[in-house]
Amino acid sequence: MKKLFIILAVLLFSSSAFSQLNINLQAGVNFSNLTELTELPEGFPIALTTSPIPGFVIGGNLQIGGSFYFQPGVYWHTLGSELSVSSFSTDNVVINAIQIPAFLGYRIVNTGLFDVRLYAGGSLLFVTKINENEFSFLDQTFSVRKEDFADQVWGVVGGVGLDFTIFTVDLNYEYGLSNLIDTSVMIGLEEIPAQGKNNVIRLVGGLKL
Repeated sequence: MKKLFIILAVLLFSSSAFSQLNINLQAGVNFSNLTELTELPEGFPIALTTSPIPGFVIGGNLQIGGSFYFQPGVYWHTLGSELSVSSFSTDNVVINAIQIPAFLGYRIVNTGLFDVRLYAGGSLLFVTKINENEFSFLDQTFSVRKEDFADQVWGVVGGVGLDFTIFTVDLNYEYGLSNLIDTSVMIGLEEIPAQGKNNVIRLVGGLKL
């Protein structure tokens, strides 16, 4: 959280350098899901599967420009997936992370009172913490640790935003470009790669300052 406040302070301090600038403070929900974790041999007796669970997001961004604008930001996330080892063991894996997105956008409706925006760009995610879990299958135990996760994760984002007076709402989708999980698990005598990218849907709302 300290990193989040420091970056927000820098963004807010620099706002005086720009004439056309909006400061947006936002919070909302996200739904993230890992892609297939393993490529198991055909007929293998177990399966590792994931399903999305809701998470929380809070942060802010700057919109610099008019009809065309540049939008850097910083957000703190909790991201979660339900991980199942066949039907024998199921638990939630929750990640705390700081996201730094940078978008280029265009206001397709730009009245000043009511705006509609389209935007796209990149996202860099820094994993700060996870809840460590163990999953069991017969006599096998699988541990999920922070060491199994990449420190930095890249993604590409596209979205739509609505602004009405001082209120703002954004809906976007992030497609993971690099692995969030990059490890391996021992199943019997076989070491199976466990790799997965993270795809995220976010819905946030907030205020323009």
